[in-house]
Amino acid sequence: MSEALDRILGAARAFSDGISRCRSATFNPPDMQDAYNRLSRLRGRYLHEKQNGNLEAIEEQALRKVFEEDRFIEGMLDGRQIGEHVQKTSGDDPVILLTTSGPIPLCVETSAGSFFAGAIATVRDTQGMVYSVNHLAQLSEAEKRIQRALDRAQKS
Repeated sequence: MSEALDRILGAARAFSDGISRCRSATFNPPDMQDAYNRLSRLRGRYLHEKQNGNLEAIEEQALRKVFEEDRFIEGMLDGRQIGEHVQKTSGDDPVILLTTSGPIPLCVETSAGSFFAGAIATVRDTQGMVYSVNHLAQLSEAEKRIQRALDRAQKS
């Protein structure tokens, strides 16, 4: 296992710790937003290690599938941008994928206050359809996908 993968594993533990805090407490919007931010930092750590050539090829291959090719994870990162009041630089609307349905394009102006108002948030897509976002279910699914990728990378 490379030192780079070890650093990524540290970021993954921090992400899991953030989710654990959300599981064990009454709903607290800053905790939920922090968990999303930890996901972003984890992906950022992967990208940094990859760009600097620090990962072994097999590690990079295993992690690329989750951090660059997984549309669900990409949608989770779009959700994080809502919490940071960041608009996507591409100009496209953020798109989240729920564990219970397909892609949901949200208006760029989606409010962080409403998106993180509760453990289960109600949002409208660009067509006005209403959806429920169970943040803990979303984060748990992201954690599972990432852990599977990390397990594959470690077995290399």
